[in-house]
Amino acid sequence: MIYRHVLNCLTDDEKGIVLYVVNKMWPIGGMREVDMDTLLAIKLDCLHHKLTCAANQVRPEHIDEYKTLCSKLGLKLIERK
Repeated sequence: MIYRHVLNCLTDDEKGIVLYVVNKMWPIGGMREVDMDTLLAIKLDCLHHKLTCAANQVRPEHIDEYKTLCSKLGLKLIERK
């Protein structure tokens, strides 16, 4: 489960990134677009998987910000080569 206080610690830009990954890159089958309120219904493991998959598409100059976002959500990304 994703807790509201965890989402509230994200900046507006970070919230936008999470919603982009969930809605545009790997949409959840059978669901309409997810917003910050319905994001709470998604299992944390599912969100972690989507963020991990999306990490491969993050530009190198933005990877540090992306890692910060992921760490706020309890996900530690493995260094890419």
